[in-house]
Amino acid sequence: MASRKFDPKFKNAGKTRGLQIWRIKKFDLEEIPKELYGNFFEGDSYIILNTKSDNAFDVHFWLGKNTTQDEMGTAAIKTVELDDALGGLPVQYRELQNHESPLFFTYFKNGIK
Repeated sequence: MASRKFDPKFKNAGKTRGLQIWRIKKFDLEEIPKELYGNFFEGDSYIILNTKSDNAFDVHFWLGKNTTQDEMGTAAIKTVELDDALGGLPVQYRELQNHESPLFFTYFKNGIK
């Protein structure tokens, strides 16, 4: 059986505790620097991975209120791909701008912008 190919931008996903965030840009992933965590643009979609411990993950895809259908679809597909890359272990969450889950807000001590 052939091994499944994953986006190379996920190669370090889940290796250290804490957050990793990617923005969807033209059907691709752009890793967000830590100093920009909590800044979300309403025209974009993002994937947020929280690594809690070995083999314990939460993965959220956040959809800005003005995101495109293409970015929305890419975020969903890449979230499933990330889930597969992590052995199907993450719990997945869909976050809509202005309707985020309480768990999502706990990641950003200074709130989201």
